[in-house]
Amino acid sequence: MDAADRAKYCRERLEALRLELPRIARVLHSADEHLERRRGPQGLPPSVAQIRISMLKTSVQRLRQARDRLKPAIEGAMELVECINRVAESAANLRRRLAHIQRSTVHAEMERLSAQISLTEKRLLALNCLMGHLNPSMTNVDYNSLEYESHAGDPTISGMERVLEAAESLMESKRFCDSLQELEFLKGSPVIHEATQRLATNLDSSCELSFLWLQKESRRLSTSLCDVFKDASAVALRHSTGFIPPVSGDHLINDKLGLRSILEQSDESDENEKPSIALRALRLLKLRPTYLYHFLAGMRDILGHVSLNSFAAYTSAVKMDAYNRTAVLECYLNHLQNTVTFMRRCVEHLYSNAGVPLDAADLRWHGVVFLTADRYLRHILTWLVIPLESKLNHVMQENAISVIEGIINYSSIVYMFDAIQIVDSHVKRLKVELETPWNGDATPSGIVIDGLEVPKETGGSAMRENSDKMSLDSVIATGEGETQIEETVDSVSQGKPEGTVDVENVTLAEDESQAEFVLDCDTEKTEDETDVDYEYDIGESEGEEDAADPLISKLVGIHSEWRRQLFASVKQRIEDPLLSEDTYELDTVTVVDIAAPHVVHSISEFIVDIITVQSRHDSSDDFMEMLDLTLKSIMGWCNRSAEKYGDNANAYLINCYAVLMQALSSEIVPASFRESLQLELRKNVDCIVETLSTELATHLGLDEAKSDINKREVSLRRISALVLGDGIMSCDLSSIKRLKLITDKYQMVIRGRIYRLLVEGYSNLADDSDSHQVRELREFASKLSY
Repeated sequence: MDAADRAKYCRERLEALRLELPRIARVLHSADEHLERRRGPQGLPPSVAQIRISMLKTSVQRLRQARDRLKPAIEGAMELVECINRVAESAANLRRRLAHIQRSTVHAEMERLSAQISLTEKRLLALNCLMGHLNPSMTNVDYNSLEYESHAGDPTISGMERVLEAAESLMESKRFCDSLQELEFLKGSPVIHEATQRLATNLDSSCELSFLWLQKESRRLSTSLCDVFKDASAVALRHSTGFIPPVSGDHLINDKLGLRSILEQSDESDENEKPSIALRALRLLKLRPTYLYHFLAGMRDILGHVSLNSFAAYTSAVKMDAYNRTAVLECYLNHLQNTVTFMRRCVEHLYSNAGVPLDAADLRWHGVVFLTADRYLRHILTWLVIPLESKLNHVMQENAISVIEGIINYSSIVYMFDAIQIVDSHVKRLKVELETPWNGDATPSGIVIDGLEVPKETGGSAMRENSDKMSLDSVIATGEGETQIEETVDSVSQGKPEGTVDVENVTLAEDESQAEFVLDCDTEKTEDETDVDYEYDIGESEGEEDAADPLISKLVGIHSEWRRQLFASVKQRIEDPLLSEDTYELDTVTVVDIAAPHVVHSISEFIVDIITVQSRHDSSDDFMEMLDLTLKSIMGWCNRSAEKYGDNANAYLINCYAVLMQALSSEIVPASFRESLQLELRKNVDCIVETLSTELATHLGLDEAKSDINKREVSLRRISALVLGDGIMSCDLSSIKRLKLITDKYQMVIRGRIYRLLVEGYSNLADDSDSHQVRELREFASKLSY
């Protein structure tokens, strides 16, 4: 028996012994019960228990000896078993490796063959792609018929779709050929060069057709928009100043190619929505900057003419109200503001969709110079300058009023002042609108242009042949019923079309340091390609690029002219009549009751009106100046007219100044104006108080009472009866009669001061100045005054 078997035998014996332990314990326990049954319930003698314990100890000792003897054999057996297990695991790993080696040897060849097959397939696909790009299929596009259709007939959606799909295929082939030319071993390949030339020619034809179709469709859209505005003016009459022309609606505007989408913000993130044909065609024009330049020039004039017709239709529809001119003016300028905002948004979207940066200072690529967005918008808004000036002057035209009518009719001054404030507020709004930085983040870093310049024998010649007859300015016809303003604007545009450049008579761009646009696709220039300078001509010199906006300049000029007319009218209708002594005669009623005359009330109403106007607008220096001139003139007139009243002059002035003070109660009036009037009022009140107190002192005998004790008691009783009884208004004095004619507010002020003087005189005459009677009089006098 070997060691492993012996170890296994020992383990089995020990396990059997462990299993027998419960049985041995039961036997020993049952031995106790057997002995008890045999010897009786008196229990085991002590010698039997000791015997049992001794036997147990002996058994345990034997078991421990057996364990000690078997432990080395068991440990050796366990080590041997572990070695056997490791050997078995190594053998299993070796068998697995041998099986893997057998399989890899078989499949290695199969995998190599599969890789070769896949590479061959890729090479075949690349070869087919190369053949397709070098010789793209253009059988579905008939350029001759499509070009004739673009000149003679209307562009069709299917034809435009074919052109755009062919152009996209050509652009993909062009990018593939450019990537081939980047390879070292294919540089200068005549096949690739010839394919690139053919692709450039086909791209020129596609861009030319897209340009011609977009040009024709833009004319059609311009005519439709102008017709909509003309038709909508009849609708506007039913809505008065709340009219907005219904320019939306496909049933009103024929826009088959979706040209309006180029003036709207395109959603690049929406992959499910396909761009319109016009937007795709515009992006195709980015391949040739010359076509893009001319299209933007045409859209510039179209937007200008549309804004002109929109403004003309709206202003013609608003009903003129001779008694509320400022409301009409507000409607005009609000619509102007909306037009400027709309045109700015159109320019921003047009430049964004065309790929022209909005915030670049030098928009130049290969000599083609594009207007900045500011100058582009400025030229569009130039169309509105003449009609705006005409409409504003027509609204605020002033009827001739003679000097004799003068102050009686001051409404034109109020209207003019309100109009000046309205124009000033709208100038500020326009400045904020036009000076707001363009959203450059919404546009690419530069014009996205790819490919070669237009060869003279292909697209350039066709463009020159049709530049005169296809001019965008000539498409806008002026009807016999249009206004004189529209005829003037159209007559200007009937000359040489702005933005049209003769390609044959161009100058070379010598300044190579000009910053060029970042190109979306790599652009390549051939030896025959030259830099051609195209630039818009909008009547501005180079030094006037940063000039003020024409609309703002015109509004500022109108504002200055109206301001001059305002102060001239103030001088004619307020200052000059108030300086004349014969213009206004005091009527009999005014002389008798010392009331403020009609002139003062008219000036007061005028002040209230201009304060009401000023409260609707921001603070203005014109308001301060006009208020100062008016107050000085009327106060001077009041002082001169008061000379006719003699002793009643102070009461008359108080009544006049009280009316003016009430007109100046608004918070927007500076305190300095009220202080000057309050000073004059205090002076006149002091004069009346002094005169009345002197007459009362004589009437009550106060001067005699100071020296005569007998008369003192009489004077004290009369003062007490006057204060606590009938009051000073019951006295039959000329000053009291004059006091009754003063306005209630200042009459109470004068009466309060007189009562305080009487109480003071009473306390001076009384033996005890702090007596109960004096305190009672003072308390009562304080209640009578405020």
